[in-house]
Amino acid sequence: MIAFEDTLAEWIDIRAIRGPESPEGFTEIVSQKSLAGDLHRYIVRRWWHPAEIEEGLYDEGYWSITEVSGLFSTLDDCEREADAVIPWLRQRKTNT
Repeated sequence: MIAFEDTLAEWIDIRAIRGPESPEGFTEIVSQKSLAGDLHRYIVRRWWHPAEIEEGLYDEGYWSITEVSGLFSTLDDCEREADAVIPWLRQRKTNT
């Protein structure tokens, strides 16, 4: 059996593209690279504005990650994949 060592636990944000906003918050696509610099991925994260919820009050808002891509050897491949699979990002690129 081969042991898997989690060396990918930390990532560095490279670029963030802000997406649609709603009364509850907004979405962002963030391109990231591994600390070693040899792998890339993107995450989709959502910012939730402060709101009352069943468990209490989030007075400062918070981030939640809603999607994590696979791993890519180049930033270009990573961002090309994000463009292909995230509808609002693709639409934004065709409108510019």
